[in-house]
Amino acid sequence: MRGDSYSKIINKGFMTKKILFTGYYGFNNFGDDLFGLACINGLNSFCDQHIPIILSPPVGRGGANYLVPKTLGRLYKNEGVIGKALRAVFMIYGCLRYKDVVLSGGSVISSGGSHRIRRIQYFFTKIGFCRLSAIGVSIGPFSCENDKAEAKLFINSLSYLTVRDEASVKECKLLGITVEPRLYNDLAGCVSLPIVSGFKIKNKTLGVSICRYESIVGADPERERLRNMSIFEGIADFAVKNGFKVKILILNANKTVGDADISKSFFAYLVANEVSAEVIDYVDPVESLTVISECDLFFSVRLHGAISAYLLDVPFLLVEYHVKCKDFLDYIGFDKKNRIAADVIEKRHVTNCLEAILQEGKKHSIEPPEYMEKSNEMFTESPWVK
Repeated sequence: MRGDSYSKIINKGFMTKKILFTGYYGFNNFGDDLFGLACINGLNSFCDQHIPIILSPPVGRGGANYLVPKTLGRLYKNEGVIGKALRAVFMIYGCLRYKDVVLSGGSVISSGGSHRIRRIQYFFTKIGFCRLSAIGVSIGPFSCENDKAEAKLFINSLSYLTVRDEASVKECKLLGITVEPRLYNDLAGCVSLPIVSGFKIKNKTLGVSICRYESIVGADPERERLRNMSIFEGIADFAVKNGFKVKILILNANKTVGDADISKSFFAYLVANEVSAEVIDYVDPVESLTVISECDLFFSVRLHGAISAYLLDVPFLLVEYHVKCKDFLDYIGFDKKNRIAADVIEKRHVTNCLEAILQEGKKHSIEPPEYMEKSNEMFTESPWVK
């Protein structure tokens, strides 16, 4: 018996390998940082013989293997030439060092993606240094035929592909790729969630995540202004009427495209209207998940703020500022009467939707465990676990 145990340990040691997960991690964005945690938990849950490595500076309070040293974190995040060069160097090192390189989560294969990094990955895959996969990604949109042709070459070099929406499956068919795109739920469904007591004390706390989507992507700023005005006023009216305090979570702390300025403006508006409020800076995804779990209701203008509330069983509302938000709400069967469109201008509609989830609770038909099970299937079916 003792010999058998020793043999298992030796065999496990020989079988253990490291898998590199790469994405837009470590840039102070909750949704993307969440993907790194999902990869760690997803792999560890189904294969204790492999070690997940995250291509990023350390995120949060440790407990994971990050490829980029903390001392180089600031340079790695630099948006100039130095940052781009350093990210390329670490990508090259990762492709040389690890047999399996996995693009994980986000819109990484599109006209807006990082073509330089994709070309590096493609090159090292074609010459046989690594095996490339992609999980939980979106495919498209593409703005020109050249981008489509390059994406087709890249996708056809993948050994395993899972996508997070039907639109990506359709895009793959239009591209005529030879790799099968497998459709699963969002990668965030694989995250290890904070433990929430079954006897949660109601403290009348409304969590809110707000952002400047149109300003960031160069769309209609007037639509954004009118929407945010209706959100500010609608939430304030709801909070005053129902005695709620508001926690404003910054889920993207990037200085250029982040939520800090709009969150502070919202805070000032609430205080001026005699609503108890506080702004909670982004620290790491675990901290944000914990804060969301402590809320009684959650209102989000960021997709992964809403997905997190859903997974944590916190009644939520999601503004459909992007088609991916609509797709998520459609998939989980969210009540159409309490949906908030991107062009909302009536504060009363915002207040009414909040009142509805306060009184009735959850407004969806698919329960979180079922959603998470579908997300985790991307790991159980992966070539690294089999």
